[in-house]
Amino acid sequence: MLPYIAFATVIFLAIAIPLFASVRWIFVKKNWIPIDATIEGTHFVRTAKDRFLLVDLTYVFDDMLYRGTTTVRSLDPVDYPAGGTMAVLVDPDRPDFFNRDRNFGFQKTRIAKWLESKLAAPNRNS
Repeated sequence: MLPYIAFATVIFLAIAIPLFASVRWIFVKKNWIPIDATIEGTHFVRTAKDRFLLVDLTYVFDDMLYRGTTTVRSLDPVDYPAGGTMAVLVDPDRPDFFNRDRNFGFQKTRIAKWLESKLAAPNRNS
């Protein structure tokens, strides 16, 4: 019985993970706008337990300049040189709000594109 449960779990995950990634990619693509932000510099912030590297960014959206800061996993400022770029997703309803989507490029899979084409296709039965 245990091998069947393990097999069913693997099959479920093999279907669920790409499907979730596809739906998330469609949501992000339709609701957030990818923009290349310019890296202005980096600085460290220390708390009692942790140390974080913050990256200062600027980006232009609708001919307006916005500034923001985001945390990154790397603790090496060399990974984020001033003048470089970083892909961010901007909320068109609140352009001052942006977010890094670390998996954005990964989720442009064939299944995501196929699912998007099916969801975006007009309903031919009406």
